[in-house]
Amino acid sequence: RFTVKTNTIDFDAMQKIVDDMYNGDIHAIKTGLQHKGCIMRINAIISVHDNDIRQNDIVEMIKSLKDDVAAIDNISVGDYAMALLDLYGIEKYQGDKKYVKYMIKSNMDI
Repeated sequence: RFTVKTNTIDFDAMQKIVDDMYNGDIHAIKTGLQHKGCIMRINAIISVHDNDIRQNDIVEMIKSLKDDVAAIDNISVGDYAMALLDLYGIEKYQGDKKYVKYMIKSNMDI
């Protein structure tokens, strides 16, 4: 466990959520999409793709993340969301971000 101020982050619990997301657990994916940590939201988006989940409520949650600017290595949660929405044929990506284009071209093989 890693303690920050008065909050304790349980990395084992977070890893369990990530594992469950990648195993297609819808509840875990919804938890990840709503998580305050951007790495969890990114992992949730990737797991939606990897499990080919297209439920309306999940897609709506992905849409709500399009403008999420929280980022890791200058790639935002919104970038992942836009790539997935393009791949699912929901919203065509019209931007010029190279990594988003790469994610689309590679079918999110990242």
